[in-house]
Amino acid sequence: MHSPAGRARCDGWLATVTEEVTTTRATIGLRRLVALMLWLLTAEFLLGMSVNLFVEIPAAHPSSGAASYFSGLSSSVGWVLAHGALLLRLHVALGLLLTAGSILVALLALAQHRRGVFAAVLVGWIGITGAAFNGASFINYGHDFSSMLMATCFAIAAASYVIALVSLVRAVHTDCFRSEAPRRGRSRPSRAHRDPEPVIQALALDHPGEHMEQERGQQFHER
Repeated sequence: MHSPAGRARCDGWLATVTEEVTTTRATIGLRRLVALMLWLLTAEFLLGMSVNLFVEIPAAHPSSGAASYFSGLSSSVGWVLAHGALLLRLHVALGLLLTAGSILVALLALAQHRRGVFAAVLVGWIGITGAAFNGASFINYGHDFSSMLMATCFAIAAASYVIALVSLVRAVHTDCFRSEAPRRGRSRPSRAHRDPEPVIQALALDHPGEHMEQERGQQFHER
């Protein structure tokens, strides 16, 4: 039978290990999402280059030269998704997905209390949002500086997510090292293992009958 103090230590150790495993899994999940965002950003960049080379946006469409900037942005997105070329539709749809994904990643980083990662993905969200606004502005007004700003915002977002990914990789390795530390500590022989007499005495106090039977058997074999 284990003593109450031993049970309490065992329960505390199990709770600590469970919490560390849960934290590590959450960190790994966030790391995978950040890596996915980088892949999606790469795909978005390639689609943007394809649109720039092979798609001609008509000068006259329902939202071209809109007097109201924000209403013109929403109407341009609707027009592209409904009537735009295929590459342009994919470009805009993936941009909307990236915007939603950047918000999700930022919320997860905030929930895990990782300030460095949160700061990086927050900058990434700003870059993606800035690229989306400038992309819609380019559709409506056709200004070349909007295209340049869109590419700049993409570079900022990509760099931010690379920094976040590196930080998360280091965090996973740190969490795994902490969870392995108690195991390495238990592999070393303790004082009780080197000197078994205190353990034998403790067992004798807990189970005197069994200890007496073991002594009688040992004396019988010695004879």
